[in-house]
Formats: sequence, structure tokens, C-alpha cells
Amino acid sequence: VFFVPDGPNYEEARASLDRLESDIEVVPVKTVEEAIRYLESMN
Repeated sequence: VFFVPDGPNYEEARASLDRLESDIEVVPVKTVEEAIRYLESMN
């Protein structure tokens, strides 16, 4: 899981990931709290 700021940074990360054909999941977040909630929901 790779967290990126929501918006243009997310779009750029997605485009890069598509070129690399990686299994990394790019997750857009607006706050650190969103990232923490996402990680907690993985359990």
C-alpha cells in the first residue's frame, strides 16, 4: 500500500504504477487520519 495525497499527485502515481505493472495499491488520502483508518480496516 502506497499512500499519496488525493488530487494531482494521486493521478500521477496511478499513471506511474500502470507503466510499472506493479502489485502496489495506490491509495489517495487527504489526512493522516484517513491513512490510519485505511490501515485499521485491513484487519
